[in-house]
Amino acid sequence: MSVIVGGPTETFAASDDLFRAIGKNVFHVGGLGHGLAMKLINNMLGQIATVAIAGALVLGKKAGLDPQKIYEVVRQYRQQRAVPIASSMKRRRSTAPNGMGVSTVIDAAARSSLKWRRRARVIASFRMIV
Repeated sequence: MSVIVGGPTETFAASDDLFRAIGKNVFHVGGLGHGLAMKLINNMLGQIATVAIAGALVLGKKAGLDPQKIYEVVRQYRQQRAVPIASSMKRRRSTAPNGMGVSTVIDAAARSSLKWRRRARVIASFRMIV
């Protein structure tokens, strides 16, 4: 688990042991509010991956590919390239003979996309000078 923290450097340093007890990777990303902004950005990237994967599954299915094979190839590629794959890509059971619930993945991506668009507005509302 990663801990993303925003706040004064002195407070972060005083709480470092606590953060390391919670998570293996600890990041101090700036002042108050920056931890939330970074978490939302990180989560948004995961959502983008979910939507891209759902699109790839649809495209592959339309091209006649077996969704299970798409999953296996994408999963292997992710492991080789260390690209995170969103949790909704995890294999889902369905009544489909191949065991891959393509519509389940697409539905989950659509629901999550709306949630993350709302959260992206929060990120956009931060008036940070970079």
